Amino acid sequence: MDEPTLYQRLLGDSFPLLPEPLQRFHSLGAGGTAKGLVTVEWAANRLARLCARLLKLPKAGTHVPVCVVVEPDGNREVWSRWFGRELIRTVQRAHHGLLAERKGPATVYFVLCADAGGITFQYHSTRMFGIALPRFIAPCIAARAAGDGQGWRIHVRISVPMVGPIASYYGLIQPAS
Repeated sequence: MDEPTLYQRLLGDSFPLLPEPLQRFHSLGAGGTAKGLVTVEWAANRLARLCARLLKLPKAGTHVPVCVVVEPDGNREVWSRWFGRELIRTVQRAHHGLLAERKGPATVYFVLCADAGGITFQYHSTRMFGIALPRFIAPCIAARAAGDGQGWRIHVRISVPMVGPIASYYGLIQPAS
């Protein structure tokens, strides 16, 4: 029998609650690819836009082609997300029951919650260079992947305390054939 994938391990008994397209994608022991179109929005104020640039978030746009490639690497997964020609690469792993997603020196931790509609990524905490950031300065990410036909709708919102929402992206993603 194959080893459980990262999301199967983290979601445990709630994994079978997921809509079929999400179950199938997160069951692929060899990784997977998904594609779609998203809308990327940046906040209007200058400080928020500066934060979005500093965090190297994808540029704002509508009908932005997105390609997500997930490659297992031992007990972790390397997630490569192309927004048009812009690449965002992160490494995800389990950490004490949380999903830890690292990009450069920053690691964001999430509680994963599965239900019949999809997966909610509940923000837990952030570490920079291994040091816990206090909530009053840590970027906060709220995300959901909800089943939709043969694929899933994503909605990701990034905010920064004392600045507010800085960017979000949303759209329909489908497994690549």
